[in-house]
Amino acid sequence: MVLRTLIVSTLFVAIACSESDPQATPTPDNSTISRIAFASDRNGDWDVYVMDADGQNITNLTATVGLDTYPAWSPDGSQILFQSDRDGNLEIYVMNADGSNQTRLTNDPGKDLWPSWSPDGKKIAFSSDRRGKLSIWMMNPDGTDAKDFSGSILNSRYPTWNSKGDKLAYQDDRGVWVMKHDGTEGDRIISNDVFFDDFFVGHLDWAPKGKRLAMISNHQERTAFTRNLYTSQIDGFRFRRLYPVASGSPYDRPSWSPDGEWIAYGIQTSDGGGWDIQVVKFDTQETVRLTSSEATDTVPDWEPRGFVPVYPETFVPALP
Repeated sequence: MVLRTLIVSTLFVAIACSESDPQATPTPDNSTISRIAFASDRNGDWDVYVMDADGQNITNLTATVGLDTYPAWSPDGSQILFQSDRDGNLEIYVMNADGSNQTRLTNDPGKDLWPSWSPDGKKIAFSSDRRGKLSIWMMNPDGTDAKDFSGSILNSRYPTWNSKGDKLAYQDDRGVWVMKHDGTEGDRIISNDVFFDDFFVGHLDWAPKGKRLAMISNHQERTAFTRNLYTSQIDGFRFRRLYPVASGSPYDRPSWSPDGEWIAYGIQTSDGGGWDIQVVKFDTQETVRLTSSEATDTVPDWEPRGFVPVYPETFVPALP
């Protein structure tokens, strides 16, 4: 059942800043409804699922013993990356959008995690600890020519591309960085040093229009135990919590809609541990619950093509 919530409140704004560095927005194919891939243990094992962006037509794509999670769409919507330990170690795999032709791309004793496809489809960024600590790596779509991109010894993770494909944002133990795609230069846009002990920011996703990052953080909560959905200007100096009143529930992996107006995310929706996929409209905080399961539905990735549905106008006041 689709639940839609309208939250009306004053938005949290930290400090004003310039919205520079606009990016070209890819034109999505609007002939079909966009889809959302996500991971779930609803069948007793972790698999990758896909559904229409209105919550309909939920389909298990992997149905394989093992941990299949963290899906990532190709730019044209024809393929999905994911990470899996089905062969005994966490590696990056790719499959067609209907679940066929599941192919292993990496083969290394280290753990390969959090894949992200470049907008032109020519490169895949991912995290790997194959050199002892997590760093950002790049490889071709067929898994060849894997190279260490960040060269960090400080646990680089959650890579995300801008819409032009010439910059990559990622997090490490020092904060959040934006680098050129060839690794030649970059800037730290969020510095952990200026915040507080146990400050967290992660699960980054770059908006299609290029001005913002969506993320999970505890910037306003100031506690290691509560993390909420935030966006930040790309210069890193303007945090905004999407929900002015914190729910107290954990959040996971935001993902922008192809038109840049909505964000999908995972949220714990029950005290018993159940997680569901919800979407929120960036400018109004209208919220739609897409899944309703006693299991865990999380780490969504919104297909970068297709149209965003018009959700039913059924509003229920938000609970604190």
